[in-house]
Amino acid sequence: MKLIRNIILFFVIFFSLFPFNLQASTQTVEITSKTTKLDLVNNLQFYVDRDSVIKNDSSILKYENQFKDFIHTDAAGDVSNATYWLRTTLKNGEPTPIQFYIEIQKPHLSYISVFSKERDQLVLLDETGYAYPFSDRKIAHRHFVFPLTLAGNEQKDVYFKISTDSFFQAPVILWEPETFLEQQYKNQMVFGIYYGVMIAMIIYNSFLYISLRQKTYLYYILFLTGFTVLQAIWDGFASQWLWSELPWIALRSNSLAIIFTSLFSLLFAKHFLQLDTLSPKLSKVIDHFVVISSIVLIIPFLLNISLSTMLSTLVSAVFLVLNIAILISVRTRSRAAKFYLSAWGLLFTGIALNLLAAFKLLPLTFITLYGPKIGGLVEVFVLSLALADQINMVKEEKRREERKYFIQTLLQKSFNQMSTYTDINLTIDSALDSLMEVTHFENGVFVKQVSDKKWTIISNKAEHSISFDPLKLYKFMDKPYPLKQAPNEMEFNQVVLGLLIIPIQLKSLTGMFMVFTEKEDKLNDQEATVLAESFQHLFVSKMDQIESYESLKRSAMFDHLTNLYNRKFFFEKAEEIYRVSNQLDLPLSLLLIDMDYFKKINDTFGHMKGDEVLMYVSSKLNEAFRDKGIIGRYGGEEFIAILQNADEIESYTFAENLRMTILDHPFQLPEGITIPLSLSIGISTGIKSTKTISQLVQEADESLYYAKNNGRNRVIHKGMN
Repeated sequence: MKLIRNIILFFVIFFSLFPFNLQASTQTVEITSKTTKLDLVNNLQFYVDRDSVIKNDSSILKYENQFKDFIHTDAAGDVSNATYWLRTTLKNGEPTPIQFYIEIQKPHLSYISVFSKERDQLVLLDETGYAYPFSDRKIAHRHFVFPLTLAGNEQKDVYFKISTDSFFQAPVILWEPETFLEQQYKNQMVFGIYYGVMIAMIIYNSFLYISLRQKTYLYYILFLTGFTVLQAIWDGFASQWLWSELPWIALRSNSLAIIFTSLFSLLFAKHFLQLDTLSPKLSKVIDHFVVISSIVLIIPFLLNISLSTMLSTLVSAVFLVLNIAILISVRTRSRAAKFYLSAWGLLFTGIALNLLAAFKLLPLTFITLYGPKIGGLVEVFVLSLALADQINMVKEEKRREERKYFIQTLLQKSFNQMSTYTDINLTIDSALDSLMEVTHFENGVFVKQVSDKKWTIISNKAEHSISFDPLKLYKFMDKPYPLKQAPNEMEFNQVVLGLLIIPIQLKSLTGMFMVFTEKEDKLNDQEATVLAESFQHLFVSKMDQIESYESLKRSAMFDHLTNLYNRKFFFEKAEEIYRVSNQLDLPLSLLLIDMDYFKKINDTFGHMKGDEVLMYVSSKLNEAFRDKGIIGRYGGEEFIAILQNADEIESYTFAENLRMTILDHPFQLPEGITIPLSLSIGISTGIKSTKTISQLVQEADESLYYAKNNGRNRVIHKGMN
């Protein structure tokens, strides 16, 4: 609060020391054929009927001597039940009639009446406002536009009567009609781009949320939606396109959108920046704010509009303070925080300018009026970069996993070739070759411990000799060591720019593999660690006993939790079955099976129970496909299966029976609780090599998508009606 007070004090002093030149004349405004656009703010006179004592509109003429120059008043930003009167004098400076438009660029003024003075009486020319249906406006425009005509050399006093439940502001512009239309065309292009970008980002992030299922994206979508609607309200597009014939909603929409946007912006910040970890106390404060804001969301429908406006302004002020606290708290403590600081710093600047204008600490200009929009647009782009960066990080993690898988696969392949070896030295020699091949290191040795003080080289593939202190080699026996140069405990008669030491400790063998290179080492520490651990595991398994080898081979084929084929091995087997089916001219069906509402099971009973449910369903599926085909785990709670010699009808019948079997056999917890289960199944069928396995998977996936989006617990076959 002290920070906010200091900011406000600064602007008060600034505008006191450096006042703007607001002196202007309220003389008659002369209009000619050359007049294209004119800001009337300097030519308006102003009167406030605070207690609404003027019942007859023409009675305002009795108070003409109490009108003041509008620019010398401080009415802009008021929230009250007062009635505001504006007056200007317009004169046609030519002998021919002139038609023009008067535009009030404040789209949510509740009631506006326009009068002309005729023989000491006010004649009503038009009546409109935010509280009227949009269709009542003479000119269908997001702002309030009034067509007027002056006869040749005619002079006319024009009065505007305004009352509003929100902040009072009245920027009044006089337009030549053709110029007005040209300007609106330009504005529509700008707004089209702005809202197009915002809607595109909402759709883009919606797809990301559907794909990733992360709350961060959901909260960002809701914030972005609320912010876009809020901008549409402020621009007047909401009353034109969203609730044009629903003024009751229109009058309350501004307060509702402010609270909604503030609520989800803080929820997004909390999850995106992981405030539970970075700033637990601030996270709890935000939790309280979220609860209060959720309750306050219904207030605009219960209180009068003026109170709702003030309440929403208070919520936005608290939101602003919390955002400042977040910015101060996270600063640049993480990669996400840097993006957040940049993006929300710009948005904060736009919002701050708008709030200062609302509290009359800054003049109402294009920048202050549309500050949130400008800041929001930049914020969207910056946060888009942040989300793209997050996706790139996921891709990089995926690349590392693929590299890890490649290394493990390559090692596995090499060790599989040693599966028939019974000689220890031959196995060590071949393992060293494999290690050198994977690392691309051209030198390698295996050092074996003969006794406590004696080590000997039993496999040497180094171009030059190597020596070491036997008593110091124990230092490297605790874990693998990737090094960029030779350690002091060893002497190499060549330059070493990369070294990987992998210790081996078995009952019958203790030693270490060392591979090294005199070229630039392109193997990073993470890959080296993965490689070393994989190699170590494989070698120990090979050297331990044949059962360990069989176990390792099995781990490359089956999913460890469900005991079904893993995804890679399933597709290898599927291709084999596919080729045989084609040779024998037999049909083949592919099924994608998804457990319905598995996430809910995890959330309700915990992941341990969820795993038990997954294993239970897997056993049922495995039993069903025995002697009929193969089944594997496709990922998460999804399974993939091949049904041999099964056409469309047979595969559909089989899948329907399978679905009913699971439906009729819920999972029973020891506590006596029953967990109902159901499946969504998508099927595709191939006959006579008409489709590849990839095409079958694609069609089955489309069928599964349809099944899940049409109620779940059903079987859909792509090829059946």
